[in-house]
Amino acid sequence: MGRLDGDNAVQRFLLPALTKDISFTLPLDSFGEPQRPVDLQAAPVNPHTVALVSENINLETGQGVYVYDDAVRRTSFVPSITSPGGVYIDWIQWAGNDSKIYGSQSITLDAGGVATLNVNSSGISLASYNGGQIGPPRFIQYDKSSGRLYSYDFAFNPIDGSLIGQFPIALGERTCTADSSLSRYFCMFAVQENDVSLFELWVYDLDSYALIDRVYFGASAGTPLSTITGTPLRLVRWGNAGLALITQTDTYRGLGGFYLIDGAAVNPNSAPDSSSGSAPVHHSFISSLAPQQVTAGSPDLTLTMKGSNFTPDSVACWNCNFLQFQFLPSSFVSSQQLNVTIPASVSANSRQLLISVFDTNANLFSSNSLSFLVTPTPAAGSTTKVSVLDLTGLALDWDPVGGLLYVGTADGDGAYPNSIVAVDPNTAFIVKTQQVNSNPDLLSVSAQGQYLYVAYAGSTNMTQLQLPGLQSPLTWTLRNPTSSSVYWAGDMKAAPENKSTPDETGGVVVYDDNVERPQFVPGFGTGNVYDAIAWGSTDQILTATCSSGCLTPGPVGPLYEFQVSQTGATLLSTGTVAFNQGEIHSDFGTGLIYSDDGNVADPKTQAIVGSYNASGLLAPDSSLNRVFILGQTQAQANTNTNSFTIQSFDQKTFSLVSSIIIENLAGSPVQLARWGNSGLAILTFGDGSTSLGVLYLVQDASFVSSAQKATSSVPQISTSRPELAQRRWKRISKVDIVKMLKARNTSRVP
Repeated sequence: MGRLDGDNAVQRFLLPALTKDISFTLPLDSFGEPQRPVDLQAAPVNPHTVALVSENINLETGQGVYVYDDAVRRTSFVPSITSPGGVYIDWIQWAGNDSKIYGSQSITLDAGGVATLNVNSSGISLASYNGGQIGPPRFIQYDKSSGRLYSYDFAFNPIDGSLIGQFPIALGERTCTADSSLSRYFCMFAVQENDVSLFELWVYDLDSYALIDRVYFGASAGTPLSTITGTPLRLVRWGNAGLALITQTDTYRGLGGFYLIDGAAVNPNSAPDSSSGSAPVHHSFISSLAPQQVTAGSPDLTLTMKGSNFTPDSVACWNCNFLQFQFLPSSFVSSQQLNVTIPASVSANSRQLLISVFDTNANLFSSNSLSFLVTPTPAAGSTTKVSVLDLTGLALDWDPVGGLLYVGTADGDGAYPNSIVAVDPNTAFIVKTQQVNSNPDLLSVSAQGQYLYVAYAGSTNMTQLQLPGLQSPLTWTLRNPTSSSVYWAGDMKAAPENKSTPDETGGVVVYDDNVERPQFVPGFGTGNVYDAIAWGSTDQILTATCSSGCLTPGPVGPLYEFQVSQTGATLLSTGTVAFNQGEIHSDFGTGLIYSDDGNVADPKTQAIVGSYNASGLLAPDSSLNRVFILGQTQAQANTNTNSFTIQSFDQKTFSLVSSIIIENLAGSPVQLARWGNSGLAILTFGDGSTSLGVLYLVQDASFVSSAQKATSSVPQISTSRPELAQRRWKRISKVDIVKMLKARNTSRVP
């Protein structure tokens, strides 16, 4: 069936001859005006049944939903917004049978989210809206095998409307389709750049949401310079390894047309369905570098680069773009490997090298870059050992029971996208990984090290993983008990005693495993915003603060105290002074709350009981009677070396004990954590163009020590009045990371 442009009728054709069969027009709307179909979907089981969405021809409003058997309309229908009690639905998808339809709105006028429509012999009715606030603009398709709804770069659970994953999408016109039998998601892009459109097919892993291939079809400026012209309109899977693309005429992109794409980019395990056509070019992709670092001043080093789509014309390049090429000697081994030399002249000074690949014949860069670190030469007599892992991490946490660090990686990580990576920090080895949802940006290890809780920047879900094996994932949707809306986690911390009680904010909701406690504290709209939380020393006291978008008179919020019981959380009291502009941290040994601003508070009274007069990233450790703060001195802030100082303080007296310097960090520090007997971990985040984030593992038994006066690895700036490090760089909050991830993805043009 199809809509006939011009007469606003629906025409059915008999296959395979395309002989005209029945046709029908839609009923008049509530104002007596004619309607036209704007979306139409044949039922998955009964070949005589079709559902469609209507639109008022003159007002371009309406969006009523009807079901027809042949040309006979079923009596019951979902009225448009022009009728009392009507709704605005403009895109529909049948579920796995003929009894249910999912709908969405490109313009949200009511609850939003995913509409569930029930279908029976008498017609169709609206059952519910779920997942308000994040509803998709329109559905590309429903996949029966996975039970997911796909909408451009989003994957939704239609049952509750939750966002379960997000593909890193380029900015531009596109059309997409999923194939769960291949576990692949395909998007054809036409990206406008300086009056020229670049045409590419992007291929994603359907389960990890990671980009796995990019196929380049050339450029168009209104003339057929590309094998594809026009604006992408519809993409359909066909055959063993084929895609069919329909484009429409566009002033800048040329004439619309019908195109067949066929080959290994669609299905690498099948021969093409046809032998005609021109061969496109693939971008190369880098999955790993070995080794990942070298000490400054080292001789020439040959590293092994693994990846895909390498050619004999592929050359490695460091810190490159089309205005600057800095090639590295490269040897082609196979389409999956290059051997690359880092000359001594390049590694003479400590810095981060962003390694990419350029194909000199195709004139294309690789889809990604990986970080190679030239680390500083250790100072004479230094006790500090620093190891680096090339992980594009968003969050980390330490499990003292299992002795492992857990890192949540972003969708752009070359080897482990959208994963939890378990690291043995003593050896700097990755010991296991577990794929999770999109961009895990909050991690918290439970009491007794039994579970790891994970929340996401690209999903409205939360996941519980059993430790130490990262197995038996339990995932659920974040919402509050009074609404069908779904939420992202603003912060999440496991309780100190109960092994299975995480929290999420936006208000504050308490969970036992995946079960919500009924009583929660509302957030925005009730006078308070909570975006950072920390537990006291028991499961009965929870503390929160606001550091961004606060509703308080000042830019920084006070502390809030919550009573937590078996029924949930209630707000007990609010502090009177500003406390924090960053994260807040628990120390279950002292029962106090520690701020990245260097302030310390009693959660029972919200009173500030002391300050270290330093700021940055903070990690308390009552087992050593120490607080560690990573910041910058004035001298470090005024240079381009991106060096930082970690200072240790006596936790009780608030006095400075010692300090070490970490030189030339790649990216900006976003998290500091204690691990083992004498270790600190630093996670950094890069902008993707000038730097990439990595994980630094710092070991220093003299510095990370409970000694009354630990031996400093570097001299103090002043023996009489040492300078205290401060957060002199721009703080990157969890909210900032989410924004930067979105900006990075949408700016990645082909």
